[in-house]
Amino acid sequence: MATTTRNRLSQAQKLAVIEARKRSGDISKIAGKTGFSISHVSNVLNGRHANEQIVNTAYTLVSQRKA
Repeated sequence: MATTTRNRLSQAQKLAVIEARKRSGDISKIAGKTGFSISHVSNVLNGRHANEQIVNTAYTLVSQRKA
């Protein structure tokens, strides 16, 4: 009866959390950690493209911050 998807956030929910807690310079940090370009990371975080690795890295970076 227990499922792993029940406690997981969707990509849209993660993007909302990231947007609320994002700081100046975060996009550059995420680009450096993932190896993607700054413009691609920006497009993913703004919802224009989908990339689970970028979203998960960004979520990990901002998850401990206060909104």
